[in-house]
Amino acid sequence: MSRFFARNGAGDLLARYSFIEPLLPGRRVLEVGAAGVTAGASALFLAERGAAAVVSIDDEAGIAEAARESSHPFVQFRTTAVEALPQRAFDLVLVADGAALAGDPDGVAALHRLLHPRGRLVTALQASEEGAGLSRLVEESPPGPAPAFEPFVGALAARFPSVEIATQSATVGYVVAMGQEAEPEISIDGSLAGTSETAWYVAVCGDAPSGLQGLTIVALPVEPLFEATAERNRLAASGGAAAEEALRTAAGAQAERDAVAEELVAVRGERDEVRASLDDALRVADELRAELSALAADREALAERQAEAGRGAAALSEQLGASAARVDDL
Repeated sequence: MSRFFARNGAGDLLARYSFIEPLLPGRRVLEVGAAGVTAGASALFLAERGAAAVVSIDDEAGIAEAARESSHPFVQFRTTAVEALPQRAFDLVLVADGAALAGDPDGVAALHRLLHPRGRLVTALQASEEGAGLSRLVEESPPGPAPAFEPFVGALAARFPSVEIATQSATVGYVVAMGQEAEPEISIDGSLAGTSETAWYVAVCGDAPSGLQGLTIVALPVEPLFEATAERNRLAASGGAAAEEALRTAAGAQAERDAVAEELVAVRGERDEVRASLDDALRVADELRAELSALAADREALAERQAEAGRGAAALSEQLGASAARVDDL
C-alpha cells in the first residue's frame, strides 16, 4: 500500500493542514498521532508553513523513524503522553484522528489544558464506515465502523464555546494550463465530479470562530497512486495463476480426503465385526462361568450330603455298638 495515501497518512493530513494554514504563522503547535504514519513529513510541513515551533508526539516506533528523517531546528519528536506536557504551552493542538475523543470529555479536557488562552484544537472524524478518502484506492479493506458524529461534537462543545465543522472530500482530475510566465488565473469546474462524498469531518475548536472560509483544493502527487494500482494489478494477475494452482491443490486434497474417508469406512466395518465377535466371545464366557458356578454349587451340595451320610453312618454304628453291649449283659 502507498504510505502517502494510507488512511490518516500524509495525503489526508497535509490537505487538512493546507486548509488551516492561516492559523499557523507564529504559533506553537502540538501534533498528536501523526509522526509515525507520515514519517515526520506532516510536522515538517507545519514548520515550513509558518509555525514557530512544532512538537509531534506519537508512539515510540513512529517517533523513532520520524526523528531519523528530520533535522529541522524547530521540530521536535517525542513519545511524551499528553498528560505529561506543560499546560498552556501551545497555541494550536492538531489531533490526527479524533475518533477516541468521541464521548470522552476527559480526553478533550486534557487537550484543552495544553492550550494557551485563545488557542485552538483541530481534529477530524471519519465520516463513513466504508471510507470515502483516497485510501480506498490503495487499501484492501475499509477502515471499519465510524464513531457517531453527535458524541464527537458533543465532547468538543462541552469544552470549547466554538466548534466549527469543515468537510474533507476526495477529488481526482487534471490540471490543464497554457504555458506562460505570469501567475495564471485559476478556474475550477466541478461539474464532472458530481457530488463528492465526505471522507472526514474536520473540527476547528476554540473560544471564538476561526475566521477560516471558503474551500481549499490541494493537488496531491499521483505517482504513489499509480504505483499502488500497478502493484495491486500485478498481485491480481499473479493471483489468477495462484488461484488455479490452489484449485488443483484443493481438488487433489479432496480426492485424498475421499480415499481416506473410504478407508475409514472399511476400518469401521472391520471394527464393528471385531466388536461383534468379541461380544459373542464374552457371551460364551459368561455362559461358561455360569455353568462352572452351577457345577461348583452342585459339588458343594454333594459334599454336604456325603458329610451328612458319614455322620449318619457313624451315629448308626454307635447305636449298634450300644445294642450289642446290652445283649452281652443279658
